[in-house]
Amino acid sequence: MAVAPRSTHHSHLNPSDLRLCLTSRLSYGRKYRTGDLREHVYQFETNMLLLQVSDVVMCRAYPTTLRKAAHAWFKSLQPRSVHSFAQLSDLFQKHFISSRSRRKNSASLLNVVQEKNESLACFLRRFNAATLEIDNLDESVKYTAFLRGL
Repeated sequence: MAVAPRSTHHSHLNPSDLRLCLTSRLSYGRKYRTGDLREHVYQFETNMLLLQVSDVVMCRAYPTTLRKAAHAWFKSLQPRSVHSFAQLSDLFQKHFISSRSRRKNSASLLNVVQEKNESLACFLRRFNAATLEIDNLDESVKYTAFLRGL
């Protein structure tokens, strides 16, 4: 494991941290595959902060949310090279920056059109889901795109 410091006595592990992690019904977060890695880190960190666990526990629990390439990357970290969860999440995000989801812009909403046999309810669900992927969406653009998509 790449978390520093390592000790056979686990002096940095608070027993209440371990109890909370082991007995909590909260998920550490979805396994990271591809997609928005910032969201993955944020979800994990939020759950861990809610449990009020230490930084060391966060670092040690984080690899349980990783799969395949992400897990292999974690295992490749040099022992004692990571000193905080902030550093770990920064290294993770920098390494996998090409996997980061791209936020859509307002123009992409114009491509959301009602399919030939698609019900209005289904189109509306799909359209609303698409709007959630756009930051600072202007209401007039949203309205125009919706009408154009019908």
